[in-house]
Amino acid sequence: MENLKTSIKSFSFVTAGRLILRGGNILKTVFVAKILGLTPNEFGLFGIAVLVAGLIEIITETGINVFLLQEKEPVQKYQDTAWVISIWRGLFIFIIIFLSAPLIATLFHSPQALNLIRLISLVPLIRGLIHPACISFQKILRFDSDFYYRSLIVFIELLFTAIFTLYYRNAYGLVWGLIFSAVFETLLSLLLFRPLPKFILDKIQARLILSRGKFVTAYGIFDYLYTNGDNIIVGLLLGYTALGLYQNAYRISTLAASETMGIFYKVSLPNFVQISHDKKALFTASKKYLLPYSLLLIFINLVVFFFADFFVHLLLGPAWIMAVPLVKILSFMGTIRAVTYSFNALFISLKLQQNVTIITLTSMTVLLISLVPFIHLFGLVGAGYSALLASISALPVTFYFLKKTHP
Repeated sequence: MENLKTSIKSFSFVTAGRLILRGGNILKTVFVAKILGLTPNEFGLFGIAVLVAGLIEIITETGINVFLLQEKEPVQKYQDTAWVISIWRGLFIFIIIFLSAPLIATLFHSPQALNLIRLISLVPLIRGLIHPACISFQKILRFDSDFYYRSLIVFIELLFTAIFTLYYRNAYGLVWGLIFSAVFETLLSLLLFRPLPKFILDKIQARLILSRGKFVTAYGIFDYLYTNGDNIIVGLLLGYTALGLYQNAYRISTLAASETMGIFYKVSLPNFVQISHDKKALFTASKKYLLPYSLLLIFINLVVFFFADFFVHLLLGPAWIMAVPLVKILSFMGTIRAVTYSFNALFISLKLQQNVTIITLTSMTVLLISLVPFIHLFGLVGAGYSALLASISALPVTFYFLKKTHP
């Protein structure tokens, strides 16, 4: 009974936290798109900068957070080494993005994006200084504390984005909002968590973290290309205006499903890790989670599909009407992807990161093979069809690994 109460409490706080996080992002999008009237052009320029920063961050992912969650020892044992790795990674990302900005702006035929890309390179540099112990709330299942911590960060990002966008009236306001949010999150982590990390690198610990994280890195790269490959190709082939349309259609259509998935993952992973020594109990627990979760996803998909026109008009305004067909297609993609991703917590709790990597690699491969032909055949909606096909392709691989892993 006590475990049930704890699970319900954890689920409640994680749900509230995800709603605050994504609700803040939606409010930001609505504010700058509908109220301030930022066009798909501006969103496209911002999208290019975010895509670049995200790609470099993923390529250099070390898997520190997953490692710290998996380890039975307190976070403090590894925090110094984890912090040093994070700082060097942030500096490396900053240099790569800043130096490659002219080439990237040329590839996307958008010289206007050059300074935006250079400006956004500051975000990973700043975030590299975040205290590694910020993962502690999740590790010890203090989801209430994690909720308050994340909610404050979301509020500050929303506030600064609103202020800067009101001032600039273009994509620079969105980038400056990210920068100030990163500064705030870094300072908050260093104020809240003790002891403070020291700039000390333990080579044995570093090798352990990086070795364990190699599959997390590979998964991150494949997942990024799977979830953003369509954005990249759309931007390269159809221009940044089409990119702005596609990204916001993607955001609306997959929001509910992806957030439900995020809640499931965040609550289930720490709990699954604690019972991972007992495979039978682990699979029993996962089944109890998955059935209601899957039914909820199907319901969400149907609502988004049938009311796509309403959601686009409500959130973005009539200027974004071309996004409606994309929202309908991508709503199915988001649901199938979320169901597939729901098994990630199970695999990672068993330290089977390679399963997650292979599943994501399958989807990424299908996406990249089908994307260009589908765009040539169907235009912008072809990217949606390609993403849908890629999500379906992951299901048989996932079920194969489940059968293989089942006790």
